[in-house]
Amino acid sequence: MKNNEFKSNIRKKSGLDMDDNAEPHTYTSAAHFILSITGRIVSLNTYGLELLDNIQSNVVGRKFNSFIAEKHQSTFNTFFQKLILNNDALTCELALQTNNSTTKHIIINGVPINSNEISLTITDRTKRISEETAVRKSEELLKKITENAPDIIVKLNRAGTILYINRVPLGFKKGKVIGTNFKDWNSIDDHPKLTDALNRVFEDGVTMTFKTSVYDTNNKIHRFRSSLSPLIEDDGAKKAILIARDITEIEEAEEKLRLSEECYKSLFNNNLSVMLLIDPSTSKIKDANIAACRYYGWSHTELCTKNISDINTLSKTEISAAIKKANNEKLTHFYFKHRLASGEIRDVEIYSVPTETIPI
Repeated sequence: MKNNEFKSNIRKKSGLDMDDNAEPHTYTSAAHFILSITGRIVSLNTYGLELLDNIQSNVVGRKFNSFIAEKHQSTFNTFFQKLILNNDALTCELALQTNNSTTKHIIINGVPINSNEISLTITDRTKRISEETAVRKSEELLKKITENAPDIIVKLNRAGTILYINRVPLGFKKGKVIGTNFKDWNSIDDHPKLTDALNRVFEDGVTMTFKTSVYDTNNKIHRFRSSLSPLIEDDGAKKAILIARDITEIEEAEEKLRLSEECYKSLFNNNLSVMLLIDPSTSKIKDANIAACRYYGWSHTELCTKNISDINTLSKTEISAAIKKANNEKLTHFYFKHRLASGEIRDVEIYSVPTETIPI
């Protein structure tokens, strides 16, 4: 491209009335440089000075590659030689080192003006790359968090189709899960509940919580506690996030505890021996079985409002000392005198057993 043709092109793009003898970069709203075929800077515009963080007297006459980062020197030199030899427009992307040692990421669009000069138009992509890097790191962090989360995280569309899942439990493969409906992985008995939850989330914008049953690859049932929330965007809720946790072991432990408590209550309440449950730190009666109520003559409610000192004829100090001795010496067998509701005093033989050692 001839020099005057280049100027004409700039003039047409700008729509301004320009002096044909003015340098083309005078009217360019980007960093623009004119180099000699030896690679020295002949002239540049204000944006070029801003790009280099420099002043014109320090720039004009210097080789342009002196501003290129060392790792990209060969890239630029090859690019510049191709511009001269091919006499055609070329583009390259590399790093530039400014006057204050700041590294900037740039895209260079080069085109020969004539046999003696090369035009370079440069776009600074530093901010864009920094933003893209920050977004990428944020996405990588989010991915790392979700993929290592203890919960199952699922993105659904309005129909309930699985668009994303952080990991697939119970022996299934992710490829077979993506694109299916989330209801299909739950017990058919839970489908009405899931349909209602999906409708409420998208129609009312509320978060729904529920429990469901899921069969694994071995046809074993697992229990999940889930929350389903709308993913709000500018135009409303188009997606939903399902967070599910396998609570099978928790529910199994709770069931074992419930059965254990029922067994304890049965052993305690229906035992023919007189049994009292006493808090060793306060000596308060916490529970009494039916046999104890009959023996002492108080109702269950009345007995559970008393302290052992209310029925033991020893003083509180003596009782505390006896309890302390029992704990220190691991004594389990005692003889005391107990007072009944009628006022009668009876000799009693006591067997003390810590509640945590009672077989259930």
